Amino acid sequence: MYDEKFKVENHMLKAEVIDELYCLSDVMPGCFIHLGEKQFAYGEEQVYVKEDPPGTFKGLMAGETYWCYVQQDSEQENKDQEAMRQRWVGGVAAGIGDRGAEVETCSCKWGAPCTNSIVCTDWDNRFANALKAGGNPILFTG
Repeated sequence: MYDEKFKVENHMLKAEVIDELYCLSDVMPGCFIHLGEKQFAYGEEQVYVKEDPPGTFKGLMAGETYWCYVQQDSEQENKDQEAMRQRWVGGVAAGIGDRGAEVETCSCKWGAPCTNSIVCTDWDNRFANALKAGGNPILFTG
């Protein structure tokens, strides 16, 4: 989470000052930076601080908190998505970004009492078995 303070002069701040510190356009070339007076909820209409001209935020108050919102240029976003599709053509190697056929198993033998009776090999004795395997009794009770 970024939490830097920016100098607001004459109730204005330029997007390039934010970009200079956060390097947003380095990661998302052609992006647009906006400020909001609050953190928007999912699906909520996003109303940004006035920009005049675009990239110059007006009406800011020193000492207040504003949220930075970045919109990636639509052409650049399409290029990035296509580059990722090309990079991952053929899928992902098993175990790298893909958990494959991994399934939950009894954890008592590793010192952690099971939380699922279906996978536990000895549900009634799970705490004792976890202790025998070196589990820390402070972390669980029986």
